[in-house]
Amino acid sequence: VNCWHPPVPSLQLLRDIDIRWSSTFLMIDRIIKLYPAIIVHINHPANSALLPYLFTNEEYQVLNDLRDILLIAHASQELLSVEKAPTISFTLPVFELLIDSW
Repeated sequence: VNCWHPPVPSLQLLRDIDIRWSSTFLMIDRIIKLYPAIIVHINHPANSALLPYLFTNEEYQVLNDLRDILLIAHASQELLSVEKAPTISFTLPVFELLIDSW
């Protein structure tokens, strides 16, 4: 049976790194991008042992919510760690953005 699946970028899953909180955001973001391919892979008959590891709809929604929350902190960190721009002037506005967003 040929089923059409939306195109998925050619990427690998990422691992969380304990000493870098931003890696949690990047890992979750990558899982969400690749989840259509993960579903196809797990639903293949040869991978039936992996079926219990598929997210429920509720778990997938929580994952998306976590991504949305961490995106704010990740974007703030990226803005403040720009190498070629003065970042001290961004500190208070970024802090206010974090407070307002959370």
